Amino acid sequence: MGDNYNAEAGFVPRTGFFRINPDLGYNIFPDNGAFTRHEITGEIEYFWDKERNTDRLWGVNYIGSMFNTGRLSGSLQRVYTYLFEPFDPTGTDQMPLAEGEGYTYHLLQASYRSDARKLLSYVLRGSIGEYFDGERYNVGTEFNYRFQPFVSLGLNLNYNRIILPDPFATANLFLFGSRMDITLTKRIFFTNFVQYNSQFENININARFQYRFAPVSDLFIVYTDNYNTIDFAPEGTLNPVNRALILKLTYWLNL
Repeated sequence: MGDNYNAEAGFVPRTGFFRINPDLGYNIFPDNGAFTRHEITGEIEYFWDKERNTDRLWGVNYIGSMFNTGRLSGSLQRVYTYLFEPFDPTGTDQMPLAEGEGYTYHLLQASYRSDARKLLSYVLRGSIGEYFDGERYNVGTEFNYRFQPFVSLGLNLNYNRIILPDPFATANLFLFGSRMDITLTKRIFFTNFVQYNSQFENININARFQYRFAPVSDLFIVYTDNYNTIDFAPEGTLNPVNRALILKLTYWLNL
């Protein structure tokens, strides 16, 4: 990625670097049992510029695919990150780590996804390990339930505990989200999404109406609302940060 590269057709976070990402995998196909395949891979990812190695990752990954569409996965990673600018790993505007330093840390992750064909499906995931010069613990889950054939409900919970040595911050971060999809007809759909993020003390509400009046041609009406949970209005209600009503029309020209 050259120094003068201009990504007009997409987003590139930085320029003037090189990247290499080889991986090697081995598949095992059992003759019987609950699994259809065991996949073991090793990967290496390096980023560097003309002066230094900026990022690297060494990882060993496992994925077990089941007959019932379930999946069990895990990974062990060794990560190196070089900071070009001051950075607060907690994202809470506390004392940042200094720029010009490199950090090496290790991370163990695991997850399980249940049978997606059933009305109730779920995902369990967690990780434990080092994080820059501290530690990070993560647990998360997703639940989905379908009221066939019209309604799908989803719930997402995520918790991160980041522990950094003094004088840096320690934080407990929560993310909660719920989603509802309603299929009224083959042409009319409604989606509602609510999310709370403790890192930014923000509640977001997003509601979308979709009308497909022709193939690949849709009318969208979207309402979004953001609330700040730090400061409450005098009446005890949430203070709105911003809200918007958006109209979008797409039409497929088959020339």
